[in-house]
Amino acid sequence: MMATSSLDGCVKVWDIAANGGLKPQCIGTRHMKQGDLFSMKFSSDIPWVLACGGNTGEIAVWDTCESKEIEDHFRPHLVPGSYNPADYDVNAVH
Repeated sequence: MMATSSLDGCVKVWDIAANGGLKPQCIGTRHMKQGDLFSMKFSSDIPWVLACGGNTGEIAVWDTCESKEIEDHFRPHLVPGSYNPADYDVNAVH
């Protein structure tokens, strides 16, 4: 998984191993509403959460698992036992 941000205000999440690593596949896109995006970083604690900043002077955070396409695409590649969907279900009883 890799993400890119750009001056159009969008973040794109890519599968860089797709097609044998020869042709990366865009899995999801989100407009972050922060103007031109200048910086972006995945969280070191929660690797599927990223934050970005743009010329609005604010920071936007995206939990990429909110995208069903991204979650469904990358879930099979996770280490078994490292992901529990109930942990991210707002309706689940903890």
